Amino acid sequence: MYKERLKRFDFWDIGLIKLTSFSVALLFVSFFTVFAKWVQSVNPLYFLLLVLICAARPGYRFFAK
Repeated sequence: MYKERLKRFDFWDIGLIKLTSFSVALLFVSFFTVFAKWVQSVNPLYFLLLVLICAARPGYRFFAK
């Protein structure tokens, strides 16, 4: 049942889900100024490292298989 529903998604649906996630993150930062200050104080390379770690498995599965 879950896989059938997931197969109905197309390119636009997945893009809109990503945009929604990004918008929620911006909304969270705008509501909680303490979090915004923390984000600004952290070295951006840590966020880049987090992105690379999170993208490693999907990227490997997409390109290697």
